[in-house]
Amino acid sequence: MKAVHPKISIENAPGMTLREHYAGLAMQGLVTGHMNCGPGSHVNMAAFFAHFAVEYADALLAALAEKPEAGK
Repeated sequence: MKAVHPKISIENAPGMTLREHYAGLAMQGLVTGHMNCGPGSHVNMAAFFAHFAVEYADALLAALAEKPEAGK
């Protein structure tokens, strides 16, 4: 698989990088998984979700940039 640089824009969102796109998708999943938390549990959660969404995006980009092992 050809490595994709995180600064390359995606077609349907000009100016948005793959990193930003992947982070948005990760954040969507993180937030959706915590929709049933009790009242007040959202305090400081935005920063928490944003931090981990970027971590997940970076991990995905790093994994995509790796050379596949022979036979896989």
